[in-house]
Amino acid sequence: MVTLLKQHKDFSIDAILPNESGAYLAIGYRIVSCTKPESVVLARDQLAAAMVPPHPKQLVMELTQLWSLTAHKSHSDQTLDLLLEAFAAKLEDYPADAVIEALRQWPENNKWWPTWAELKALIERKCRHRRLLLAALTKATEVENDRAL
Repeated sequence: MVTLLKQHKDFSIDAILPNESGAYLAIGYRIVSCTKPESVVLARDQLAAAMVPPHPKQLVMELTQLWSLTAHKSHSDQTLDLLLEAFAAKLEDYPADAVIEALRQWPENNKWWPTWAELKALIERKCRHRRLLLAALTKATEVENDRAL
């Protein structure tokens, strides 16, 4: 099932849905019409800019705040440093706004320090559509570049 998601003045985007149930869980997007290919490139570049990971200093600050606001097992300073470094390395793969929102939201709804799987699931939900849309815009740009050759 495909449903019209957004009508831009220069192109249209459809959401690809897995079934007819009415549940809005897009499995992808596609550009269905385009009058100005440069608009798709601009949209892709703007969306890619929104995918920038958090600055390392901000990430350390946010992780430290999360640590102070949640209950956790006691760790030595060395173990804590390794734990925070591991989380920071994983979080560098995600957009800054999604990471920061998830790290700030976690202690509002949870008592304990998150496992990586819990935090990853929360962040993935926050940026899933953005990644799918970026993939569609990138594909449309590549198709247009192939046509120009």
